[in-house]
Amino acid sequence: MQIKKYLENKYKAIVPALVAILMIIGMISGVGKEVYAVSGDIPVPVISSETVTKPTLVWNSSGNSYTYRLYRSGRKNGTYTCVAKDISGLKYTDNSAVSGKKYWYKVRATKMERGKMIYGEASKPLQIAYVKDDLELTLLVDKTGTYLQWSDLKNSKYQYNIYNSSSVNGKYNCVRTGWKDNQYKLNLTSRTGIYYYRVRPYKVLNGRKVYGAMSNICLNRKVVDLVIFMGQSNMAGRGENVSLAPVLEMNSAYEFKAVTDPDRLYTLQEPFGKYENIEGAINDISAKKGTAVKSGGMTASLCKAYFETAGVPIVGVSASISGTSVRKFQPGQPVLNDAITRLNTAKSWLGDNGYNIRHIYMVWSQGEADYKEKPENYKAYLGKMIEEMRKHGVEMCFFVGIGNHLDHPGIFDSIQNTQIEFCDTYEYAYMTTTIAKTFVSRGLMSNLSHYSQEGYNLAGKEAGLAMAKYVNSLKSK
Repeated sequence: MQIKKYLENKYKAIVPALVAILMIIGMISGVGKEVYAVSGDIPVPVISSETVTKPTLVWNSSGNSYTYRLYRSGRKNGTYTCVAKDISGLKYTDNSAVSGKKYWYKVRATKMERGKMIYGEASKPLQIAYVKDDLELTLLVDKTGTYLQWSDLKNSKYQYNIYNSSSVNGKYNCVRTGWKDNQYKLNLTSRTGIYYYRVRPYKVLNGRKVYGAMSNICLNRKVVDLVIFMGQSNMAGRGENVSLAPVLEMNSAYEFKAVTDPDRLYTLQEPFGKYENIEGAINDISAKKGTAVKSGGMTASLCKAYFETAGVPIVGVSASISGTSVRKFQPGQPVLNDAITRLNTAKSWLGDNGYNIRHIYMVWSQGEADYKEKPENYKAYLGKMIEEMRKHGVEMCFFVGIGNHLDHPGIFDSIQNTQIEFCDTYEYAYMTTTIAKTFVSRGLMSNLSHYSQEGYNLAGKEAGLAMAKYVNSLKSK
């Protein structure tokens, strides 16, 4: 009996301790896990769609105290993945949807009670059979006139509002509503100068207009500034992650591929000019690997800033090559001859296709290869190069100052100062930015002498803004 009583007393003492330990373990194991329950008492939402260009889902309210979660699947009876949670309203646009795919959606009400998430039952699935990306607005000029045209949403229920502005960043006023065609003729006789247009689709549901996204900007005239980008590897671009480069909208900047496809314009993107190589001239191909080495640079960022400030798109021509001295860009040398040919090819094509070339410029970023060159010699070479380019229409050479070497601070000081002095004294040279000199201290280098993609973006933006400021100042003269 004494043994039995002893064991009972021990058990009574141990049980509370075990319970406490188990509770602590449960609390620890529950950290980061969502505690939830499903309640049939929560009203089930009824989901519907207001889709115009991206799936916009709407549903009725389950009550003021609820938030909502939206789920998506590629099959009606497939696995549904949560694409948005803690939605406080009764509407959500799924911007991650891909054009041309079919989706099924469900929504359910949720509520937090005493640290526990309470779910209502999911709604019946709703299919979105057709998803269309944002409108692509372009300009069409033919014998009958000048037209805005845009991608057809292929649905008779869609209508369009047409907007314009006298400045690229100005207020866009609606000039036509309820347009049902995907082409709109412009009356250029009543307006002089450059105007900017955008188009927005909508359809009428339950007596009200449901709008899609605004289109890209389109100018009312085929006017561009032609720019040839010249220099060595930091002009060519050696970014470590091209996905960090800005993505440009249609009509905001173009690449003219003078070597690989000189019969059309492309929306400019990085890596700019990657395959524009000619053996024995401008040829940015790795001698060791035999592959094109451009991997993302400053050109897209420069052109984006320029368009947003100057209001005219750049047509860019690539003419840069790694490790090249300014001596290679001298009159009569294959590299400069190639650059001139590319520029003239672009001029001819633009003229033949009805484009008005407002200005012709060159952008120059080079110098690392010439850090030992005497200042007076380097300036003389620059002058000869620019004067040769001026014979072919170049109005100004915009410099993008080079950065520093990661392991040898100060090694490029002389060439940096020489370029600044040259731009201060030579009429047709303009220093846009020296921000690259800060990239070593800011951790914006991808290797010893090349910038990171973030660095290229910063340098390009500063250069584009400076160029636009210069160009805009010409209007007031």
